[in-house]
Amino acid sequence: RGRVVVAAPPLLAAAILPSAVVDFARLHPGVQVTILDAPTREIVESVRSGRAEYGLGTFAPGEPGIERVRLARDELLLFCRPDHPFASQASVTWKALSEESMITLTRDSGIRRLLEIGFESAQIALTPAFEVAQIATILALVQAGLGVAVLPAYAHAEAAARHLVSRPMVAPKIARDIVLVHATGRSLSPAAVALQPILRSCARRLAPRAGDGDGAASGREPPASAQRPARKKRGA
Repeated sequence: RGRVVVAAPPLLAAAILPSAVVDFARLHPGVQVTILDAPTREIVESVRSGRAEYGLGTFAPGEPGIERVRLARDELLLFCRPDHPFASQASVTWKALSEESMITLTRDSGIRRLLEIGFESAQIALTPAFEVAQIATILALVQAGLGVAVLPAYAHAEAAARHLVSRPMVAPKIARDIVLVHATGRSLSPAAVALQPILRSCARRLAPRAGDGDGAASGREPPASAQRPARKKRGA
């Protein structure tokens, strides 16, 4: 018997941990997995303090007091409604976003910083139509037809539940590592060691293949009550 505590940001926790816990329980029925869904800024401190044995997420380089294990590579994807012109494309370039209404995370987010890199590489200005703190709020705004968003691949499952389409961002592709962190100098429990390969396997299943699970590929239509408003150019 045993117990392992994993801290992760809410959407990433929802995307990876349910299937990981099911797989782990099948192999180790006497071990309890406890989930701390917390903001990214709190996860490293939870690991350092011993409140959590593992932290799951994407973290700034050079964080002291933690060791990293890479689980998977996470690419940025474009999320839109299936009736948006981007839904008919295999991929979307950053330059193609120049006249889109962008829905973004706030400036303190690492995802937002990656978005700014993409816009800078395309030499276009980023002027968000909406800036919010949670990915779930972004997806709800996209579903309502208020714009498009660029988010990590782990948002795909939540987006598909809202009948949204995801497409790879290219020219350039921008990606980051999903990592597992644990405290430097502290031995991992046998339960934590056993959980690690399962978390890696579940993390690597996150990225969708082109067209998988989105509204365009599955033939689903957006709800009749939420038909996309006519797209307006910025400043129109």
